[in-house]
Amino acid sequence: MLVNYWWRQAADHLANPFDALLHSMLAIKDLPANHKTNWQQLFNHYVFNDNVELGEHTPDNVKGILGKVDELTARKIRQLLLQKLNR
Repeated sequence: MLVNYWWRQAADHLANPFDALLHSMLAIKDLPANHKTNWQQLFNHYVFNDNVELGEHTPDNVKGILGKVDELTARKIRQLLLQKLNR
């Protein structure tokens, strides 16, 4: 039996990264290779690169999900995901 215990020190309003993995497997895993490469570049740019300059030219109050994900932004993202998943 393989058991992974993910140590996670994050704010309570943030989602579980494993949920993102599952959703990515559903949405991206079986796409053509060139599509997956494009999505990989988007994930790298917006998620994995700690790019402090991302949206630097945009005021904090209009950054939306490009800014720090606070409780309100997390709720908005969850609401959007629920709408998409319940289609």
